[in-house]
Amino acid sequence: MKINEIKPLARPAKHRAIAANHGLLMNSDMVRAMAFMDTVRTDCQPYLQAIDYALYDHMLYRGVINTTRQYIAKTVRLEDRQPKDIELELHNRINEYFNEKFGAPFRNSMHVTADEPQAFEYAEGGYNTGAVYTIFPVGKFDFLWSPKISDMLDAAMGHDLQRYGNFGNTERDVTKLEKYWERFKNEALATYQTTDLIGAIKSRNEVMIRCKEYYGFKETAAITKDHWSAYEELVRS
Repeated sequence: MKINEIKPLARPAKHRAIAANHGLLMNSDMVRAMAFMDTVRTDCQPYLQAIDYALYDHMLYRGVINTTRQYIAKTVRLEDRQPKDIELELHNRINEYFNEKFGAPFRNSMHVTADEPQAFEYAEGGYNTGAVYTIFPVGKFDFLWSPKISDMLDAAMGHDLQRYGNFGNTERDVTKLEKYWERFKNEALATYQTTDLIGAIKSRNEVMIRCKEYYGFKETAAITKDHWSAYEELVRS
């Protein structure tokens, strides 16, 4: 989908009725928002079903750098993703573990969270070149999360495997490194699962999603959280 070319779809009467049901003015901003959500309704059914269409209660956020547009459509780098924070050697080892256990290298995925401030820190606090988007995976998707790990980087550092530990050093004690790695696998990586997306969202922990493409929606002064009940009615219709 060409996000910048969103136009009202073939349901303007339905859009106006839903807006009226929620006391919302059908201005140009709302027309575009409803058209976007109609596209989400069409293209993102597996995700909508997984969250039981409860958009407001089950939001996932992503901090996206180098853009501040209200609507985005992006492909997900699934094959050769270069990690921004975790050391490459550790990144590859984790991918090997996930590939063996779950059938996919889940570090090569889209990383999202229900913790909006965390997404904000990445997009605007840390990199200061982007914005926070509510995300919608397009089509079939798989996900991975841990009830115990809120952030993989923190977990790796806590097990002496990242930057200030062995993986970040040029001169390493290989025997000690392998002991750290085994403990990290048993205490951290072993807690990950591929079920219960709503539970993952409620945990506010990091969620890794493998899909080919995703849509993103950024709230503005004109389009706020007050509008989500209308969008939810639309995607259920």
